[in-house]
Parts: sequence; structure tokens; C-alpha cells
Amino acid sequence: MIAQLAKLSEAAEPTPFHRFLRDLDLRQSLLRVYTQNIDALEEKSGLTFGVPTLGRTKSWSDQGKAPGPGAPPAEAPPADSSQHDEPSIVQLRSLPVGAPKCIPLHGTLQFMHCATCAHSCPLRDYVDSLDSGTPPSCPECAALEATRRLMGKRSHKVGKLRPSIVLYNEDHKDGEEVGNIVRKDLMECSKSRRAGPDLLLVVGTSLRVPGAKRIVRAFSKAVRSPETTMNAPLKGDGGTISGHGVTQTPSDLGTVEGAEPPVRTIYLNLDFPVPTREWEGVFDVWIRGDAQVFARMVQEELENEERMKVAARERKRKREGTTDENPRLAEG
Repeated sequence: MIAQLAKLSEAAEPTPFHRFLRDLDLRQSLLRVYTQNIDALEEKSGLTFGVPTLGRTKSWSDQGKAPGPGAPPAEAPPADSSQHDEPSIVQLRSLPVGAPKCIPLHGTLQFMHCATCAHSCPLRDYVDSLDSGTPPSCPECAALEATRRLMGKRSHKVGKLRPSIVLYNEDHKDGEEVGNIVRKDLMECSKSRRAGPDLLLVVGTSLRVPGAKRIVRAFSKAVRSPETTMNAPLKGDGGTISGHGVTQTPSDLGTVEGAEPPVRTIYLNLDFPVPTREWEGVFDVWIRGDAQVFARMVQEELENEERMKVAARERKRKREGTTDENPRLAEG
């Protein structure tokens, strides 16, 4: 099954929503993407992708190397542990320059790693072995074992390769590195509204995985307006965006003065996560609809906005040109 999934992922192309994320990045409007998908389509769309190894100094523009083996999460791991309610902001270890824009929370089908020595290698090199149902041996362990035999040393176990994806109730092998990126981004959110991110967009997830739930709650708390009423429930009714079949359901939020605060957190999915009570005060808006439809709608708005800017610049240029000509006519 893993081999088939890997082949399908290799052949798949980015969706309109993936291209929307890339366009946000090109506009310098994207801080980070955390994905639960394992197909790495975000990288195909043009986003830098992966998990930075602690202490790595090389930029992540080099996408040819696998993520480092990492270590079991030591403090508030964000991936799949239920020990804490949310990631805590603690002293960060050194993060690499140019850390990737997209962080895979559940690993990816791009790589396999050894359960014994943590050596990592491209999964595509072992598709035939996976198809046959035989776990491939680790080449690093095998080479080390051959060297030990030549030296007359005691034999060691040769490890088996496994896909670098996180199964349910497993620890992320790069959990510590993922946790550091989460904490770094939470610190960015704690900056002033002008400097930090101003919107959290949660898309296409049922929010049932404990680690993902904790991350969403932590970022929601960090980005929401201080004036927002955090305990206000979502309304059960809403309007329909004409012609697109998307229902937008705003939450019943307000300030002390009664004015509506800015939208800081959006949940986009066909169904709202259950139990509903767990998400009261987390999202400002639920957009009930398809992510691809949403991406196309936003893309249309961005293109309209760009056309309006171009038209405004052209009008300004013409006005300035007219002003420059008038003095010459008066002098003549």
C-alpha cells in the first residue's frame, strides 16, 4: 500500500490551493504552513519543504537531502503526544537560516529511514522492495557490518528501512525540530500586530489528531485580537456566497463597545470539527466549503486587487503628466 501511495504522490500535481499558498509566499504574506499531508505537493508547488535539523547551517534551498534523523521529542512535542495542552514558549535551540516554509507534521513519502541507525534515503529507490512486501535492509548498517566482519569484530544487527511517516500514536522522529519551529512561530505571533502574523487559516482537517489540535489552539490564542471575546460560540446560521456554494458562518463575537473585532482565525472545511464545544472561542469564522473553490475565489480577488492598483498608478501618472504640462502653457 505504501508503494502505491508513493507512486500516486509522485504522479500527483499541486492543486489550486497549493498554488494559492505559493502565491501568498511570493507576496511575502506567508509565515508558515504546517501540513498533515504526506504527499509533499507543497514542495512541487514551489514552497521550501522539510524539517530543519538542529544546528544545521546550510540553507534549505538545497532540497536534495533528507531531513536529519532528529531525536524523540523532549519537551512539548507538537506532533502526536497527549502530554500537554499546547506547545510552550521556551528558550529555542539554534534554528537554521532559511528554515522551510512548509513543515510536514506527519512525515512524507519522499524518504525512508532506518529504525536502528536513523539513516535516511529516498523512498523511490525502494519501491520494488515495498511492492514485494519485503522491508529493505539499511545500506548504512550493511556497510558497517561488512567493515566489522573484515576487522574480525562481533556482528551487529542490520536495521530495516521504513517509510518516514508518522503513524497514529507514534512519536515524530523529528519531533524536537518541529517543536522548535512551532515555538519560534509562536514567538513571532507574540510580537506587535504590525510585525507579527495577523491571520490563522486552518483548512481541510477534522482536527482529531491530538498534536495538531494543540498547535491550532496555541496559534489561535496567539494571533487573535486582544479585544475578541474568547468564549463566544459560533453561530449556527450564516449567509451563502452567491454562485459558489460556499457558506460563511461568522462567530458571535464582539468587543466591550459592541464593535466587531477583526477576523484573525478561519476554519475552512465542509464540516465543523466535533465535539463542537472543544472549539468554542478558537475560530472567528467557519467557511463551510471546498478548499479549491476558496482558493480560486481568493485568487480572483487578488488579481482584481492587482488590476485596481495598476489602474490607480496609471491614473496618477496621467494626472502628474497633465500638471507638468500646464506651467509650460502659461509661460508661453
